[in-house]
Amino acid sequence: MSRIVLVAPRIPYGGAERQMVEFKDQFPSEVTLVDLSKNVSIDEHGSQQAFNIIGPGLKNKLHRAYCMYKLYREYSTTTDTVFVFYNSVFLWLAYFLSRKGYKVFFSLREYNRDFFKFKYLHVFRQLEGVLTNTPRLMNDLMERGIAIRLTLNTINLPSSETDNKTSARDKNKLLIVSNVEPHKQILEVLNALKGCNYEIFIAGALSNKDYAEKCKQSAEAGNCNVHFLGSIARAELVGHYQTCGCFIHASLVEGTSNAIIDAIVNQTPLIVRNTPENRYLVDDLPEFLWENDSLPARLNEIIQTSDTDSYRHFLNFLRNRIQIKFGRANLLWLLDHIRQ
Repeated sequence: MSRIVLVAPRIPYGGAERQMVEFKDQFPSEVTLVDLSKNVSIDEHGSQQAFNIIGPGLKNKLHRAYCMYKLYREYSTTTDTVFVFYNSVFLWLAYFLSRKGYKVFFSLREYNRDFFKFKYLHVFRQLEGVLTNTPRLMNDLMERGIAIRLTLNTINLPSSETDNKTSARDKNKLLIVSNVEPHKQILEVLNALKGCNYEIFIAGALSNKDYAEKCKQSAEAGNCNVHFLGSIARAELVGHYQTCGCFIHASLVEGTSNAIIDAIVNQTPLIVRNTPENRYLVDDLPEFLWENDSLPARLNEIIQTSDTDSYRHFLNFLRNRIQIKFGRANLLWLLDHIRQ
């Protein structure tokens, strides 16, 4: 049986890495996680969860090359190893391994115009296949002759129905779940809400220190009550989903967002940027969408209507849709596809 090696720069980090962990948890004997920055973690049974290549510093190209050399030496002992790479930093390693006869997949999680450049298209055509959780990216790359398959995220839904009526929520509490990076548009949200009487909680790694500092300065200048929580435990994050008045997703560059899915699962009132990927998750329902310059007005509108039966109906409809589209069957299909 082939060994499946999933490779990312850092675990945990974002949505892609969360899906890797879900995959590993479901098929522990067949899947290995490779993490280029963290130490090896050992579970209660003593099995290896992630292989430590060498510490942080992947922005240094020489250091990155050494990390990838160690990865190759560690996992290329047998040709039945299947590699799945989750970050474009591994593009040329994926190409090298495919030329050496290994079965290699690339997983694309965001709609990025760089993927349509010659070097990416050339490498993608040499691989066993490309995976994406973004329908628009799949359609556009298929038009360019790339063997790409849609692999929707997997979400472990609670066994019982989640209700979380808005009457139990703090309508002045807003939640953003995102790593603090420029393309996540957190600064734009803070600027738009200056002077508003909201308490804003931002859950996610402060992965870009300079940008995080700009966000903090904007919050102070605008008298915004903002809490930068950093990366927090799953149970704590769910607690924020279940008590906030509204979840905001502002990113313009996104794949299938786990944060949006989590909001829907927890029946949290939500407002998301009007992008094709976000529209797919909210089924094009205008009740959950906002344009660039309309955040304060749309946010107020959603909070005021979130108690109504019609709004709750739409939220419940989305949850049922998520349950159908993002279940465990997606992982089973992915395992079969990689094994073929």
